[in-house]
Amino acid sequence: MRCRLLFAGMIEFLLLFALSIPVSGVENLDRGLVALEREDSSVFLSWRLLADDPEDIAFLITRRSSEAGTNQSTLLTKGGPYRLTNFVDKSLEKGAGGKSYIYELYKYSKNRSRRSGWLGEVAITLTGRAKSYISIPLKGDYDFQKVGISDLDGDGAYEFIIKQPNFNSDPYQKPGYWKPSTTT
Repeated sequence: MRCRLLFAGMIEFLLLFALSIPVSGVENLDRGLVALEREDSSVFLSWRLLADDPEDIAFLITRRSSEAGTNQSTLLTKGGPYRLTNFVDKSLEKGAGGKSYIYELYKYSKNRSRRSGWLGEVAITLTGRAKSYISIPLKGDYDFQKVGISDLDGDGAYEFIIKQPNFNSDPYQKPGYWKPSTTT
């Protein structure tokens, strides 16, 4: 009896100890800067606010053309620090379809009104057809079944893992999930 109580006490202690250990599996993600074309020929930009960002963090956003020989950037967040995590660039000319731009995100510095720390960039080619999503074109006549999203290499950017073909392939049967037995 005494041995059982001691064993039960040890199990209870181990369970409480295991439940009290903090989770240390937090991903080290980047800003995840995304650009989407809108119907009014503007570009919507969005990025992450990270858990370790200070309360007074602010950003600067620049845009430059991705054409060869153009390195001149335009500062889009004029008038002081920009504290939100999204921005709409309405300064593009209407009907700019086919033009490509690179948006860069910087950390705002109080000491300097210019760029302080580079946080990321995203490229967008305007098509004239606004979409509220980012499409992933598959080369060839393929279809997929599932998509998994994870930071596989630890660089802070998410990778998309696409499961194809769009049917059960273990054991390989085309195109289905069940096949009647030939012996019964």
